[in-house]
Amino acid sequence: MESHAVGTREDAVVSDHPLAGLSLRRPGGRSLALLGLFVLITVSVELGWWSRLDQSLSDWAVSRRGTTLWNAAKVVFDVATPESALPITLALGALVAWRRHSWGIIGEAAIRVGLVVASVLLLKPLLAVPGPTRNALGDHGGSFPSGHTTSTVVCMALLLVWVGWPRSVTGRVAVNAAVVAIVGASVVYIHYHYFSDVVGGVVLGLLIATLPLPVFRPASRRRADVE
Repeated sequence: MESHAVGTREDAVVSDHPLAGLSLRRPGGRSLALLGLFVLITVSVELGWWSRLDQSLSDWAVSRRGTTLWNAAKVVFDVATPESALPITLALGALVAWRRHSWGIIGEAAIRVGLVVASVLLLKPLLAVPGPTRNALGDHGGSFPSGHTTSTVVCMALLLVWVGWPRSVTGRVAVNAAVVAIVGASVVYIHYHYFSDVVGGVVLGLLIATLPLPVFRPASRRRADVE
């Protein structure tokens, strides 16, 4: 009992520290770190630090282009396009919420999907980073960050939580990473995005997917945090 009491007092001291909320062990600290990382990547892209690597990978993909791989990559590209992935995710979220009688599920999904749409639509024209080819957003470029990878990270994170598989967080991260890697490789392979666009999209997606939304946490977990 004594050791437990000591541990409780130590935890209280750490929690009361002014910078405790910035710890990477806390959701707020992780979100702040991801935001800082995204800003650094954005600045480095604007300064052209990725240009040589982006062009090298793009040229490599072009030199190894084949009909079979191209068709496969195009299918992945079409399936993962935000215009398809985001509405489907919202529809599945509504279904899961209805089956479980937990409308917080669709509320969380709507907020995270809305953040994807708002951030990508704002950042693309604002940063105006040229891509390998002209895209639907016009002459300003709008290639960074990749909307495909951003939406894939967020949608997969939501879907894996709803399905409950894999059970461990590490397993879900691994599955999400594998899917995102396939989508990222596909958009680079078909010459739609540069590698830096994909990296920026992944970090932005992680930021949105892990952003703490306390109102949607289970009541039991909120009570545990308070206690």
